[in-house]
Amino acid sequence: MKGKHILIVIIVILVGVLGLKFMIDNKTYSANEILENPDFSAANREMEVIKIKHNPLELITIEIPADQQKLLIESFKNLSFKKNKDSQIEYHYRFNFSLNSNFAFYIDVDKGIIVNLSDKNQNM
Repeated sequence: MKGKHILIVIIVILVGVLGLKFMIDNKTYSANEILENPDFSAANREMEVIKIKHNPLELITIEIPADQQKLLIESFKNLSFKKNKDSQIEYHYRFNFSLNSNFAFYIDVDKGIIVNLSDKNQNM
């Protein structure tokens, strides 16, 4: 009888630990959490987008009208992100934001991965 209670306690603990790990792995992060207090209402909001071509490496700046830049920045503010564990990333774009501070990201379109350059260890 005592062994049965111990087994039940062990199973409950394992399920709890696995559930906690699943919740942590699936946590979503807001743009505010990633960028560390960006001011999305800053007067001079700008965005630069650079397309990255591979073999041979070529960087192409994509011209975006100012009103479209502001819309893209505004839409970024409402996105949510999850941590990524994939280390095999082939970047397709680099986004540079200028708000109250400068922010930069690399993006892998195929895998939907954004890497915050202010924290290279924090893949989203």
